[in-house]
Amino acid sequence: MENEINIHQQKNRTEITVAKGILMILFIAVFNIEVVAQDSIELSDIEILHDTNWEGNLMYIDYTSGNKTVLQTKMQLVVKGNRIMISTQYNNEPKANSKGSIKLKKGGTYFGNERVIKKIKQENGMIKIVTMFKGSDNNKKATIYKTYLFDDNIYSVTKEILLTGSKEKFIRNKYSYTRI
Repeated sequence: MENEINIHQQKNRTEITVAKGILMILFIAVFNIEVVAQDSIELSDIEILHDTNWEGNLMYIDYTSGNKTVLQTKMQLVVKGNRIMISTQYNNEPKANSKGSIKLKKGGTYFGNERVIKKIKQENGMIKIVTMFKGSDNNKKATIYKTYLFDDNIYSVTKEILLTGSKEKFIRNKYSYTRI
């Protein structure tokens, strides 16, 4: 009888040890996935944008009507240190013209206040950077994703919205440019 109890206790200890081992493996796997998933932007990735001029358009979904609107735009980019200086002009809406900058932060893991979640350098020289941040869209909480895609001749930024509680993203706006 005592032998049976010892065997039972030993079996329980073995099961607990195995369970702890499995939990440790899962913890390490999840931690490694997070580390691998944290891409970063390097200055060499954005140098291609220094002192460039672009023309194209902004497509956006109007909040009131839900219709697509397209505006012709021009843009100039200058890289200064770890910042991209941006100047945008809207051909038919000069009051909307803007200037700003985006700073690489935290070792390039942040592009402004946007966390870099993916960076891909494609074989053709195109660079794709995907960022995300928490915010709101039309007064509703959302996770906002931006995809930056650029090379020597093309530059685009697509803003996608994932409303809290929703499973599908939608495109709120997209800037599409060709280098001039």
